[in-house]
Amino acid sequence: MMSWRLETADRAQIPVSFNPGSGSVVADLQELPSTVHSATWVAPPSYLGDKVSSYGGFLTYQVKSFGLPADMALLGKQPAVQLTVGTSPTRGTERAAAVGADSL
Repeated sequence: MMSWRLETADRAQIPVSFNPGSGSVVADLQELPSTVHSATWVAPPSYLGDKVSSYGGFLTYQVKSFGLPADMALLGKQPAVQLTVGTSPTRGTERAAAVGADSL
């Protein structure tokens, strides 16, 4: 997970940090300029290409809301993946989910 990057729509990098305790990559989006409306996680080369052997695995993510816009989208490229949650989480709450790799 250490090689994942987070970018804005114009490909500007957003700072991320690696949490060794949980093995996760963390980004704080609260301090971004108000002109930034989306961010994209970019997978490292080792995650790209034919990954049939990953079927049955999970892509797990967690979103913490602090009054941000109500919709959340998880997007990938080739194949395109989008997971949208249309309800606004209560301020300060957490939402976690996992997407089965066979669903991607």
